[in-house]
Amino acid sequence: HNPTNQTTTPYPSGTIASIRRMPKQKRSKRSGTAAVSATAAYVSAEEELEAERAVAAALQQTGGSSSAPSSSLPTSGTEKATPALLLQQLRDPKPSRREHAAHALSALAENSTPRVLQALMLAVEREHLCPIRLLLTCVVDPSPGVQTAALRALNSLSGVHAPLADILCTPGSLSVVLSCVLRAATQLSQSTSLSPAASSDIGSSATASTSIPAAAAAAASLSSVSSSGSSRAPSPGEFTPENRVVHLPALVVRGLQLLWSLAENHEAVVELFTKEPVLEAVLPLVQPSASFPLSVSETAAEFLNVLSDHNQLLCAKVVQSPERVAFLERLLQEGHAGPHLRALSAGILWNCRAATAHSGDVCRLTLPILSDLLVAFDGYTALAQMKPSLERLHVLQEGLLFLDSEEKEERKKLTKEQLTQRNQQLEANQQERRVLIGQLGKLFEEWRGQVSAQQFALETISNMLSPDEHMHDGAVAGEAATEAAEALCGEIAHLLGSSDEFIQALHRKAAVPSAELMTACRALSIASAVVDYSSSSSFASATTDSRLSAMDDAAGYASHTVAEICFPSLQVVQQRAIACLANLLVFPTCPLLQRQSVVDALWLTYCQLCVLASDGNEVELLENSSQVLANLLRCALASETVTLPKLNREQIQFHFKLAQYKPSADVRVHGVACIGSLATHPTYRGALLELGTALLVALHDSAAPVVVEALDAIFANFDESDSDAVASKIRLIPTLQQVQKKLSTMFATRDLPADEHDRDILRDALENLTAFLAYKAGGNSQ
Repeated sequence: HNPTNQTTTPYPSGTIASIRRMPKQKRSKRSGTAAVSATAAYVSAEEELEAERAVAAALQQTGGSSSAPSSSLPTSGTEKATPALLLQQLRDPKPSRREHAAHALSALAENSTPRVLQALMLAVEREHLCPIRLLLTCVVDPSPGVQTAALRALNSLSGVHAPLADILCTPGSLSVVLSCVLRAATQLSQSTSLSPAASSDIGSSATASTSIPAAAAAAASLSSVSSSGSSRAPSPGEFTPENRVVHLPALVVRGLQLLWSLAENHEAVVELFTKEPVLEAVLPLVQPSASFPLSVSETAAEFLNVLSDHNQLLCAKVVQSPERVAFLERLLQEGHAGPHLRALSAGILWNCRAATAHSGDVCRLTLPILSDLLVAFDGYTALAQMKPSLERLHVLQEGLLFLDSEEKEERKKLTKEQLTQRNQQLEANQQERRVLIGQLGKLFEEWRGQVSAQQFALETISNMLSPDEHMHDGAVAGEAATEAAEALCGEIAHLLGSSDEFIQALHRKAAVPSAELMTACRALSIASAVVDYSSSSSFASATTDSRLSAMDDAAGYASHTVAEICFPSLQVVQQRAIACLANLLVFPTCPLLQRQSVVDALWLTYCQLCVLASDGNEVELLENSSQVLANLLRCALASETVTLPKLNREQIQFHFKLAQYKPSADVRVHGVACIGSLATHPTYRGALLELGTALLVALHDSAAPVVVEALDAIFANFDESDSDAVASKIRLIPTLQQVQKKLSTMFATRDLPADEHDRDILRDALENLTAFLAYKAGGNSQ
């Protein structure tokens, strides 16, 4: 994104500023593990011992992850649980051991430190064993359980070790994975054939008859697997009906997740998949049916979203086929497709604007659906509704633990009738507990689908508000095209800002302090920790209800689900909602900025969030919240219809604090933007000496966007002669001359930032600075 308000003249400000393009969502598949780019040349005996302990721990941890007991692989005794032994177990004749070894490799990659991973990699290199090639052998294993575990392990290892990822990104390796996925999808489709809508409406006239088996054969043309690949090819009759139901959907999902992850992080994979008939192979899986569960359809859509993002060639394949476009539009409109799949369909259509000049038509089609997805569901309320079930589960858990802990001697004192009653009560509690866990599991899955849809909807809406996103790829970015893109964004902002329901939903998702949200989630209870709206305004100041009842952590299943899944999901929704609101506030014509009550509520809420985020060092929350303040301040101070409460000295000092916030250059940019806006307004011109000094301090920042933002603010505030006295006191011109000399030297010696965007804005800033100094040297007569 471009956080700076880059100008094209020495001092006027542009009309579009501080638009943030939301990056594509990254799937959370690993936690706490830093990426390892290369193995160490030497590993000490202590590190090898640590690696062995990590292997033993992984084997013990995954004992329940497969059909194999935890003792199926050695964890102690004469045969050490070394990394090499773990890899050798991938070749074991018993499927249970192969599956267990693959699960253990996943656990190692996801939970080990970089130091342990370095030792692991060196150990396997000494044994001339390649984890990727051994796991690719397991991908074509006769056992679906082994295949699924191997795909998960490949995903985990490729995410933390770059050389292994490079091996996996070769055509031969990708062919093995894709063929495995499509072969499993073929097996699924054999039980219930594809509906006519899925088989004939998806492709163009040239590919309408492309079936999944044919696509699998086409995918195999990528390359043959390397000589280290497997010789165990699945036989036609090896998948029983039971295996099909239990294993195949998970197998397809795991495989698509792996391909999705590789495409997300490796441009070469995207290029390869664009050239080959991967779209034709995967698009049929997006249609939910009796053959393909919703999880398969959603993962296939996620994969295509990654592939189609700014990929003009692949988008052209979609756009040039009316049947494919109609299929996605129909999926977008169908309620039974589920919220997440509908949002993903909107995302694919939005990506395909890169291959057409009809960006506005795509926005008008998808925006009402995306808005409805945000309004129709509230994650906080849904969690609060689960609270009684969670509490009951906790009570049952405690009761079962108490009954189970009774001493044998105590049981002997019971009569036969009492013992029968006790056993019946124990069985009834166990049955109720199983039912509750099943119900909660289903509710949580539905909850995650709704929240994932909202994350994606907010991301897409935020990008729709960015003029750069509406520029047709390959088109000349002239003034007319830029004005048209800005006009379309203004139209979208006006449409969204006019919807009280949308704005209420957006504010509700954004205005809960994340520290309080985390406390609530970890306590397994969210009791009305939501935003209230006064009757006088549809958009009032945020207030949180602190009536959060703590709950014991004994119900491990529920604790893990709420604390470790729900909190991060809600946090992502919050960050995207704030970023979306910030983008809305860029446009002065947005209806939000025409109502005084709304402006007052926004200012109070996001000042409070900035303070909380700063005190708690929550960097991302502070980045987004401070951007709301910067955009709101700029528009409100320039408005003739609304005003902001006058800031006292302490509040102004807080903006100085933001401008010097070391952990984030974005926060510093927003702080400088706020200072520049305040200095421009007549109310604060008396503080120009202090505000100007703060801007000069920002000129020495190490981040190019901060320097450029400070220069823009100086150009806007010191252009006229009435500011010359202050400029003289703070030695403005000598300081700017030093900055000019420094920037000129940087370009002369090519000592420039690595980022191309930073180089471009510095080049423009140097030109503007030179013009400004010439303007001031001429006595403001030009």
